[in-house]
Amino acid sequence: MLRQHGTESPARFLPLVERDSLKAPETGFRRSDRFAQWRA
Repeated sequence: MLRQHGTESPARFLPLVERDSLKAPETGFRRSDRFAQWRA
């Protein structure tokens, strides 16, 4: 994950998350036990 300063508000940061593919969130975190705990 990268962090960049905001253009309009330099004191704020914008997190940028890179992923391998469009399906990566579905096949990784969403099918994990951690996701079920997060949703609870």
